[in-house]
This record gives sequence, C-alpha cells and structure tokens, in this order.
Amino acid sequence: MYQEKVQYKLQREKYIQQEKYLSALEKSYQDLRKARHDYQNTLLAIQGAINEKNILEAENYLKEILKQTNNDTKNEAKILFNLNKIKLSGIRNLLAVKIKKMQEFGIKYTMEVIDDIDNLPGDIVSIVRIIGILVDNAIEASQNQDNPQINLALIKYNSKAYSFSIVNKINKKVELNKIIERGYTTKENHTGLGLDNVLQLVEKSENFTLEINQSNNTIEFDFMMEGM
Repeated sequence: MYQEKVQYKLQREKYIQQEKYLSALEKSYQDLRKARHDYQNTLLAIQGAINEKNILEAENYLKEILKQTNNDTKNEAKILFNLNKIKLSGIRNLLAVKIKKMQEFGIKYTMEVIDDIDNLPGDIVSIVRIIGILVDNAIEASQNQDNPQINLALIKYNSKAYSFSIVNKINKKVELNKIIERGYTTKENHTGLGLDNVLQLVEKSENFTLEINQSNNTIEFDFMMEGM
C-alpha cells in the first residue's frame, strides 16, 4: 500500500512537471506568433512612410526592426531546440519553468546545451535541487539590475563528465568566503539564498563539485557532475 502511494505521488509530480513544460512551450510558440504579427504591422506602417517620403531614418529603423525580428525568432527557436536535447524530463521541465519565469520578469537569457543529455552522474533529485536553487538565485539577483541577463549552459564533456553553469549580473562584488556560510545572504544580490543547501548536497556526493567565480559585475556558478 505504501509503495503504491509513493508510486502515485511520483507519477503525479511527473505529470505536473510535464504540464508546466508544455505550458512553457506553448507560451514560447504564442510569443513567436505574436511578435511576428506585431512586427508585420509595424513594417507595413514604416514601409508606407518610406514610399511616401523616402526618409532615411525610417529606412534605417526598418532595418533595425528586421534585424530584431530575426534575432528574437532565432533565440526562441534555439531555446526550444536546446530544451529538447535534454532527455531527462525532470531537468528539462525544471529549466522550462524557470525560463518562463525569466520571461515574466523581463530578464534576457541564453541557454546552451552541448550534445544530447540522457544521463547525469549522481543522484538526480539532488541535481534537480541544486540547479533549481542556482537558477532561483540568479532570477532574484537579476530583478535588481537595469539590464538583467542570465546565461545558462549544460555541457557534456564525455560520458562521465558534465557541467551546469549559470552567469548573472550583480551590483557589486560579493565576499565569496561569506556567501558559503550557512544562512548568509546579501539583500542586494540575493547571492546566498539556499546556497548552504547547495553546498551540503555537493559535499555529500563524490560526484559533485561547485566552483564560484566573479568579475566586477557578474558572478558564475559552475556545477560539475562526474562519474566515478
């Protein structure tokens, strides 16, 4: 009876994550359609101005609109393509939900997935928790930025070595020795939110390591997963 309840709960959680993933894909598709429709209307208006007045400024603006349309469309298509390269539904669905959240906050983002990801070394539940916390931290920190951007990458080096990296802007450098302390957080950058939980999960596994690097205005977390 207990095993049946556990199995039902797992299936229910999987279903919910799949629904969220499908919702994120649908939103991306609708955004693409809306952007394309909006740009078409704008292009018609600008083209009319060019035909009537032959204004150089309008012509240049038209070129910028065309360029932006191509960039937005290519970026959305690339994100969907990269998500589909992640064969682990838990990781794929998690990232889809987080990307949707970035869109809602108006945060620019990129995501790169090197090779198909069908397996990751270590406990998958811990991996999901670690990635989730790192992305949540980046989203929190990005809400304080004038031009927020988050760069994500999931890289397969070989069959036993993978990394998840995330880079986001910060207002000022943080003291790295402090942000790894239990319960520490910077109100301004939200850098330490849940980070002690991440460190505990990393320390418990021989498969995991975490590196933190920063510049004057960015901070990067590299989460390594390696098979023994």
